[in-house]
Amino acid sequence: MANLRNFPLLVACVVACTVEAATSTETELCGPGWVDATEAKLAVTDSAGHGPDLGSAEWAEALTRRLGGHHQPGTTDWCDWGTEQLAVQHRGPAFDCKHVPAHSAEALICQNAGLSQLDQQLHQVFAKSAVLAAHERPSLLKAEQRGWIKGRNDCWKDANEVACMQDAYQRRIAELQARYRLVSMRGPLHYQCGVSPADELVLSYFATQPATLIAERGDSVSLMFLQANGTDYVGRNETLWPQQDGVRLQWGYEAPILTCRSAQ
Repeated sequence: MANLRNFPLLVACVVACTVEAATSTETELCGPGWVDATEAKLAVTDSAGHGPDLGSAEWAEALTRRLGGHHQPGTTDWCDWGTEQLAVQHRGPAFDCKHVPAHSAEALICQNAGLSQLDQQLHQVFAKSAVLAAHERPSLLKAEQRGWIKGRNDCWKDANEVACMQDAYQRRIAELQARYRLVSMRGPLHYQCGVSPADELVLSYFATQPATLIAERGDSVSLMFLQANGTDYVGRNETLWPQQDGVRLQWGYEAPILTCRSAQ
């Protein structure tokens, strides 16, 4: 049992010793000037000098968390990965990071290379969507986007704020790409879930990330996302299960499950 109790200390020592070996007087972490250049871009310590010592094991671990990575700090792979992430980070998000409030959602996006890249991607997708939505009446796209931003900013309540934001960005990008047909599509595919015309189901599949489909049934439309099992799709209150000869569909909260046959 004594060995098990000491195991976390051993792991911490391995990480710290790896970084400190790389930050000795003979070898600066990731090469000359890398630490100072990285600190200038990301400010791992604050303007008053609070935080871990530059180039220390604690500083390297804080940088890894900031960039959303899992590489072992101080290794060659970690240095290569960090340099690549910083190249993306240097481009920043679609908004100006100079005047964002400290500790805000925008500040976190500015500090995280992956989130910055997703913000740039969403900015481009939204611009294309806005052109296609210009003649929609009523015009809802901008109001929807304001609501989405509010939801994104609420990720501070999540245990993993970065992961929550990544998911919010990816789902919003996929939603706009599907709605405005900005990516390749398979369909429309027609199914019959009953005997009346109102029982027709129309599915269109989109090559988004994550994958999506738009289901149309009567006057109702549902955007659904592919689940982790790689087969099922789930919308706000709808679930679709593909079958060999059609699909099974639950259209609404606690609604009966329908069997739908191909009408092609």
